[in-house]
Amino acid sequence: MKKITACLLAISVIACLTSCATVFHGTTQNVRVSSNPPGAAVEVDGVPRGTTPVDVSLKKGFTGQTVFLKKDGYEDRSFQPSVKFDAISLVNIFAIIGFGVDAVTGAMMRYDPVVYDIPLIKKPKQ
Repeated sequence: MKKITACLLAISVIACLTSCATVFHGTTQNVRVSSNPPGAAVEVDGVPRGTTPVDVSLKKGFTGQTVFLKKDGYEDRSFQPSVKFDAISLVNIFAIIGFGVDAVTGAMMRYDPVVYDIPLIKKPKQ
């Protein structure tokens, strides 16, 4: 009887500490960034991530990270990818700690769409 009680207690604790969105989808997500014309340098919050087209890993959260595009002869562009609520987080609605973990880590949000094609504007000739 003690073994069954201990087993049920362990399962209950694990269920309450589980954070489904964090476990299933993680705290980062890849987003595809391309530009027209291609070959723009991509920075995320000031950190270089490559040149377009490129897949960048972004931290999830209630607000998206800022993506900057820079190319000689073109105006600099920046944008924040759109974020939406990730419905898998609802699995934790009764596991308050797990829901809290998803909220704190940002895992309860997701980037949508995951592909951005940013048109670059030529700088005026001086």
